[in-house]
Amino acid sequence: MNFKVLIFISFSVTACSFNKNWETTSCVDRFINQELGNSFEISLRLKIEKDDVLELYFIEEQSVNSFHSDKKIRQKVLGDSLFQEIRFELPERVVPVSFRIDLGENTQQKEVSITEIKLKYKQNVIQIKDSLIPYFFVPNEYLKLKGNSGRFGFVEKKNRRDPFIISHPVLNKKIKIEF
Repeated sequence: MNFKVLIFISFSVTACSFNKNWETTSCVDRFINQELGNSFEISLRLKIEKDDVLELYFIEEQSVNSFHSDKKIRQKVLGDSLFQEIRFELPERVVPVSFRIDLGENTQQKEVSITEIKLKYKQNVIQIKDSLIPYFFVPNEYLKLKGNSGRFGFVEKKNRRDPFIISHPVLNKKIKIEF
């Protein structure tokens, strides 16, 4: 029994010592981290005061140029006067070339405030603070940015309302480079 343990320890030490890229973490952490984080995650820190449903549409391939319902994730949100974090997790190993966040379907909702949007894949993270949201996202005609703070008012036009933001080409390029 001791011989098997000795062989396992020797193998672990030898396997970990040959890879120079792994110098900063323990061998066990490295094997665990390879298995975790294979899903691209988009999280929003926001304040939305009435119960609602947010949706994330994503495009996986450069050749596709429109959003479709088969590439959509819905997330129910409970209204709250405090900020909360909402997460969307894409299917495993999918990194979007573009995405769109629908900011609710409740017609009683008057505005939404976003303090941060975070994109995460494996060990890489892109954090977009509220003041940078206008540079990395394009709001549609049903949203009006209030100031430079990530606060959006909802606009109704011709009895229609579909507020969303789309990732800007600058952000799409950043995602391609960093992830």
